[in-house]
Amino acid sequence: MSAELNVEWNKNIFKENNILLDMNNKGDTNWVLIMLILGVIVLVVLAGGFVVGWNKLLPFLSTENVGTVVTQCQVACTTNSQYGWCTQKRTVNDGENEIAKDVSCSVLVSQYKTVGVVACPQVDCPTV
Repeated sequence: MSAELNVEWNKNIFKENNILLDMNNKGDTNWVLIMLILGVIVLVVLAGGFVVGWNKLLPFLSTENVGTVVTQCQVACTTNSQYGWCTQKRTVNDGENEIAKDVSCSVLVSQYKTVGVVACPQVDCPTV
């Protein structure tokens, strides 16, 4: 008697597994196709953003970074980072216009006074 129940139970397990793996339903197929298409679109956008650059791909996402650059320059000065103050290139924009592109903190102090970076006397930049 228990052997019959065991066989019947095994048949039910196989039926349940077949139901779960059955992709012949039209709704399931459509869902899989939609997810595949969305996945490909997301991958293309990510690849384009990293290859071309996010500012060029989605220009409406660019925001002002003046405060961030000022803070980065203050940290470079406080930590006496000669590279961070004299060499590391930064791009400053106000959300609409690019104020300075690929300039160091020392150049921001001397040529772009409106940005708000204050001088750092403890870091000496080598003259080129």
